[in-house]
Amino acid sequence: MTLRHFKIFKTVCEENSMTSAAKKLFMTQPSISQVVLELEQYYGVRLFNRVSKKLFITDSGLKLQNYAEKILSLVDEANLKLSNLEKGEKAILRVGATITIGETFFSNLISQFMLKNNDIEIRSVVNNLESMTAMVLSDEIDIAIIAAASIDESKLKAISFHKDKLVLTCSKSHPLFSKSIIDTDEILIHKIIVREKGSDVRDLLERQNTDLKISGVYNSYNAILKSVKNNLGVAVIPSVFIPKDDNSIHAIDIINTDFKREYFIVTKKDKDSSPYIEKFIDHCFEYKKYLDF
Repeated sequence: MTLRHFKIFKTVCEENSMTSAAKKLFMTQPSISQVVLELEQYYGVRLFNRVSKKLFITDSGLKLQNYAEKILSLVDEANLKLSNLEKGEKAILRVGATITIGETFFSNLISQFMLKNNDIEIRSVVNNLESMTAMVLSDEIDIAIIAAASIDESKLKAISFHKDKLVLTCSKSHPLFSKSIIDTDEILIHKIIVREKGSDVRDLLERQNTDLKISGVYNSYNAILKSVKNNLGVAVIPSVFIPKDDNSIHAIDIINTDFKREYFIVTKKDKDSSPYIEKFIDHCFEYKKYLDF
């Protein structure tokens, strides 16, 4: 069994078609079929069912697809890291963060890390929780700092890093301005501005009620705050975004215990750690003392 077999099999899975895989790999369709047949004979299992000229992956096929992706990812990682060492280039660490972290301390955290570790190059990305989780699991990034209510620990290795507090915000002309505490039932009767699908805060809200009175959808908390200030609706946001010297925005504590989040440092559960990842985790906890929220 060779890496070529796994690469071709992975492409067939992605394309869900031997014909499409052949075109993508500049091969003939019979050659693709032969590779799949060799895999089936080697492992003694059927990888695909063929029904009315359509291809349906079997349970055994799904298991092999998972192993093939891991093997090819490890090969790519080894090629990249050893090539960099041979050339005397910096090691590469791919780091991600969810929006809350990305809009607050992420860039400074990375900058401080690079000052102390000039032999490591950081490649960073910021996106919502759903995207960050997917990128860690698909090995597109090595490590991520995420804000989440909970973690799927069957797939991710998570280290609790920092507490997060969610509050309801409204403008000074909103009927809720005089309140200091509120429960979720009362929040849900008002027009609300939310983050995009895949955001953890949006998920928390929709677990309470799928029929939200959404008046706006934004992928930035700063944009949400501006809309709240202009009385376009209320919003549930991390308290770190509340301006301390702006009395046009009012923050209300949410008494529902389900509205709790933490910051986690996450890596893929079945992926071996590296000295670079361990250095970055240590740096995060050293940096934590500078967080004032």
